[in-house]
Amino acid sequence: MAIALSVALRSLSWSGIPEEMRMMAWQLLLGYLPCNSSRREITLARKRKEYARGTAGLDQAPWHQIHIDIPRTNPGIPLYQYEATQLVTPIFEVFLSAYIDEDPEQYDVGKLDKEILDVIEADSFWCLSKLLDGIQTTTRLHSQAFRGKYRH
Repeated sequence: MAIALSVALRSLSWSGIPEEMRMMAWQLLLGYLPCNSSRREITLARKRKEYARGTAGLDQAPWHQIHIDIPRTNPGIPLYQYEATQLVTPIFEVFLSAYIDEDPEQYDVGKLDKEILDVIEADSFWCLSKLLDGIQTTTRLHSQAFRGKYRH
């Protein structure tokens, strides 16, 4: 049932998702939100708590160093030059638009209640994680298929 729903949602989403349904559709398509509607609230609450626990009291110094070191890791590979914020921004803006009536690209997030900003941040983090997991899995599968096909 869940797989059929996911395939149907992908097909319906191909030509665009109405704005009022975009946040939930993205969460479903990325696998962050379960297809079973009775489990959604519990899942969201659990994942948001996990994110809050994981980020509570984080020292920003290591993050600053990571931000400096990643581009130096392998400057010849464009992925290492790509800012992580460029990946998460569209997700963040879609989730933000569910809470505001203004253009999310121009909106000052400092005007949001902290609880809402925490929800948007946690959901954006988990959806980006799911997206990156999918990219990694696909890349690994294609790599394995390529190696298997061209082994001597």
